[in-house]
Amino acid sequence: GQHLAGIRAQACLLQAIKDQPQLVSSTARCLDDNCVQLQDGFRRLTRDLYPVMLDHLELPEAICLLGEQWQSAQGIELRLHLGQYIPSLPLRTKEHLYRLLQESLTNVAKHAQASFVRVRLNTKGQRLRLLVRDNGCGEIEALRPGIGLRSMRERARALGGSLSASGQAGSGWTVYLDVPLSEALAP
Repeated sequence: GQHLAGIRAQACLLQAIKDQPQLVSSTARCLDDNCVQLQDGFRRLTRDLYPVMLDHLELPEAICLLGEQWQSAQGIELRLHLGQYIPSLPLRTKEHLYRLLQESLTNVAKHAQASFVRVRLNTKGQRLRLLVRDNGCGEIEALRPGIGLRSMRERARALGGSLSASGQAGSGWTVYLDVPLSEALAP
């Protein structure tokens, strides 16, 4: 919205300064910069709304990519442990798991004041398990039950699983998802 308002203001300015070539040139450069920023923001929003990579990658590869991007953007060390056997999952399941992890990492970045986070995805018996644990403040107030946590719980329910989130002051937060493998594999 800010970029569009800026573009509109600059377009109006161009009308007023049309006989001043240097001002027209600098205003045109600003217009171009705002358009580039608007395009970049739109691409990020589109990518965030639907992670296209899930159409082409298995969940472990998509999680590795997410982890690399998140760690680079946040400057928080991410330790990723993927089990040796993670089955090929239906797109719906991959999307729920990916989004749940993405929201967990967003909460770490926003609230935890952590220097590292550990992510573990594995299967044990007939269960698929996802664990996200950080070394942050662990304060109860840091993870109020807002939209993010509610959406994570809803995703867990949609997968037929359970989600727990707990924190301990000075020891960080733990988010744990446990899903029956039969439910995770259901189309």
